[in-house]
Amino acid sequence: MLSTLIELQRLKRLDRTGWTLRGLPNGTESVAAHSFGVGVTAMLLADKFNSRGISVDVEKVLRLALLHDWAEVRVGDMPRTATLYFGSEARKQAETAAFSDLVSDVDSAQGLYGALYRDYEQRSSLEARLVKRLTCSIYWSRCWRSSARARVASTSFGKLQNSRNSTSRAKRNKSCMNCWIRS
Repeated sequence: MLSTLIELQRLKRLDRTGWTLRGLPNGTESVAAHSFGVGVTAMLLADKFNSRGISVDVEKVLRLALLHDWAEVRVGDMPRTATLYFGSEARKQAETAAFSDLVSDVDSAQGLYGALYRDYEQRSSLEARLVKRLTCSIYWSRCWRSSARARVASTSFGKLQNSRNSTSRAKRNKSCMNCWIRS
């Protein structure tokens, strides 16, 4: 267990490559800082869902948020553009193998961590879909607020926003919780 914990500590020093690719300095955000942000946001949102009568397993949400990027300690934080060259299947295989190897000392392949990781990758549960959606939402909100706003808005974020312009902001806000649950 100690070797796994020590290895996971490297996530604190592993930069998120998306920021570097957008011209921001190294150290803008680490993978560990990203996971912490996802975890806090996911916990608060899960609590909000529960208070409104939508049953969400908060412990599962927190576990998913914490472990969703553990494989990156071995394969690095690959940008989405890497998928264009390696293919999404090769990327998934590499990340799954890295995750399995990483947790092999603390979890069997069919154990809790492996099951949570598979759930996250397959988006099988409401909790996994919630955490995945948050990883994207937090990223895009930081892009929007960052000094790279203009650069990002002219690329993929601009395309994302344009595809959503057909739905009014009020309608999106009103159906926000339903959107999270269905996706």
